[in-house]
Amino acid sequence: GLNPYTQYSCYVTANTSVGEGSPSIVVTSQTTESVPDPVTDFKLLNRAFTSITLVWKLPLVPKGAVLLYQLSGGSFPATNLSATFAVERGLDVATTYTFILVAWTIAGPGEPAILKASTASVPNVTDVTVVVLNATTVQVSWTAVQIPSDGELVGYHVYYRAVYSTQKRQLSGNSQFFPAGATLGVIGSLVYSQTYQFSVAAEVSVMGLSYMSNVSLSGSNSPIINPALATSTQASTTVSLPLVLGGSLAGELVLILLIVVLIASIIVLIRRKSSKQFTVTNNSILEQHTLERGDNKYVPVQWLRPSVMSMNALLLQKQKC
Repeated sequence: GLNPYTQYSCYVTANTSVGEGSPSIVVTSQTTESVPDPVTDFKLLNRAFTSITLVWKLPLVPKGAVLLYQLSGGSFPATNLSATFAVERGLDVATTYTFILVAWTIAGPGEPAILKASTASVPNVTDVTVVVLNATTVQVSWTAVQIPSDGELVGYHVYYRAVYSTQKRQLSGNSQFFPAGATLGVIGSLVYSQTYQFSVAAEVSVMGLSYMSNVSLSGSNSPIINPALATSTQASTTVSLPLVLGGSLAGELVLILLIVVLIASIIVLIRRKSSKQFTVTNNSILEQHTLERGDNKYVPVQWLRPSVMSMNALLLQKQKC
């Protein structure tokens, strides 16, 4: 059979026993149209939070004059188009749609072309880095996100939560907000020796509604602070705060050492105080005994190291005698 929507030329010749005669006048004619093949190169050109731009090319074998394209699958009924592109608006943020595109000829609709495409979502924050400033303060930095023109960047939320360094069991979390344009923030008032996990999320406003990016809980975009070390890292390994008491084996050893030193110091002070009190008491007894007794001949040997006051009293007693 002949192909639809195709021009053909023909002529007629007569044949006898002598041979073929001269051809007739050439006549050109075109076959009727048929339904077209699917459009080609149907793809997503651009995406925004609430719109999608789609493009395509003519069917490889049109089989007729394409009168229009019918696009369906968005938020509105099927749309008739004459161009080879379309912008679907009024879509939901971060939503996947299935688009069906059909070319029409005078013979009717052709075979459909199908495409799945999604509207834009809030991009995740990347390159999150934590730098230790002191025992209770860190600086968190990140790379700014790029968003489509139909949204507005509100700012960034830095989430941080304490975790147990041994069991990695998560405790209650906190967050601090930094306005759009910021790419770093300082987080203070952290607990000594506590391990923290940090992550950053972007907030975007689209048509008056707020949308947040995903919060990473692992990998390079969720660093962990470990108080046992004193380095910073970009991956989800250990970043340290300066060494403080408690929370780690090293801290416990330091605590025990300090307690031992404190006890030893107390014992030394008690011994010195007792020795001083004993010497003063003995001197006082010696002085009192010498003056009351009036004995200027000798001083008992067991009373050792009399004070200067006691010696002067003995001399005065001898002079009186």
